[in-house]
Amino acid sequence: MVTSLRPKPGPPRSYHFPDFHDQMLPSGIRLVLAPVAKLPVVTILVVIDAGSTNDPEGREGVAALTAGTLLEGSERFDGAELAEKFEQLGTSVESGADWDGAFIKITVLSDQLEEATKLLGEAISSPVFPEREVERAKAERLAEILQLETEPRGLADEKFSEFLYTPESRYSKPDEGNTESVSALSRKDVLEFYKSRYRAGSTTVIIAGDVSTDEARALIARALDTWGRLDIVINNAGFGRPRMVFNLSDEESALVFLNLAATPTAQSDYPVIRIALQPGEGFWLPRIPIAHDGDTRGRTEVDVQLVLRGE
Repeated sequence: MVTSLRPKPGPPRSYHFPDFHDQMLPSGIRLVLAPVAKLPVVTILVVIDAGSTNDPEGREGVAALTAGTLLEGSERFDGAELAEKFEQLGTSVESGADWDGAFIKITVLSDQLEEATKLLGEAISSPVFPEREVERAKAERLAEILQLETEPRGLADEKFSEFLYTPESRYSKPDEGNTESVSALSRKDVLEFYKSRYRAGSTTVIIAGDVSTDEARALIARALDTWGRLDIVINNAGFGRPRMVFNLSDEESALVFLNLAATPTAQSDYPVIRIALQPGEGFWLPRIPIAHDGDTRGRTEVDVQLVLRGE
């Protein structure tokens, strides 16, 4: 039978969105969980406040370059070994960045979730950014720019933003950088950007699939327990009396602000210097010797905020 009439739509099927559980882990990571037990599959999406809007001036494209080379090797595995480890678990991992943030994503069977989460945590918390891979990614971006310049549509998109925004705006330049900025990038720039932007306090982990709230919380806590964590903050803003921290009197010690998760603030009259140290590392600024080798020393000749990472 032939008919020219369209079939009538059937009754709409009901759909109930899963309940979302939003919580903050002790490390500062925000965990958003949507338990869906229909299939034995779990997707993990890690979102970090490390998008292209955070590119330093003159280093446009470093956010994209950092995210693009994040999975090219960890302290234990090179890029090929890391990819093979994920494949052995029946999954693959991808990373990237846009204007607003960087992301890392995997989808895995629930019975492989624990091992996959451990491996994901290692990839995020201990990347090495091999020089060869950074240079390869740079070359790919430069080749992409050359290709765009031969395509009117792509070139128009690039030029539209350039004309729309003022030259000082980050949005006036491509999110992955232009020829000049990308050519100037180095592995050092990538490492500095990673250290400044990839931390627990600016990370949200979104998990959807066949996993309970308690299990997901425990897995993420173990995988990223000490990554970029702020364990103690010493802020002498407004203290105004030069002393070594360990020589403070009881009365003076009461003025030292200690908190597990403090937001640094700065006013023009009271400049704040924020320094992040790994155990055993030191840092030197004029009149401000700071170290971390079992105790912590910081002169208060200017207002200083000292941040120690987890052991």
